Amino acid sequence: EVVYEGCNKTLAPMKALCEPTCIRLSITSRTESMLGACGHAEEGMWEVIHRGTPISECNLYVAGVYPNGLPWLKLRREHTCLRCAVQMHYAKINAIHVPVVDHWESMTTEMAVKSALAYARQEKRL
Repeated sequence: EVVYEGCNKTLAPMKALCEPTCIRLSITSRTESMLGACGHAEEGMWEVIHRGTPISECNLYVAGVYPNGLPWLKLRREHTCLRCAVQMHYAKINAIHVPVVDHWESMTTEMAVKSALAYARQEKRL
């Protein structure tokens, strides 16, 4: 059963940073404070929690999309947003699933935090 479906959202006070081009596209390290200027899709879990759905029983499927509309398929299981990974860990999401080449792979919230931290520490992203 799908209990929530969402995408990134522009928060009104941050609109100038998010539109017409998302500021995240120019942030390479994923650690800069401006990363959180727009609401991320993963934050929809708080809406689910506020409705009383037991989030610890929920699995979260996270799929990115490039500006040209093509899916962001990963080469390995990882989560790349440290901000969202930490929130998912504190919310106690059951599992996180990410698209890897031609299938979905699952990870725990702890694995998501560790992979997001490793991603953030990289000096260059290609």
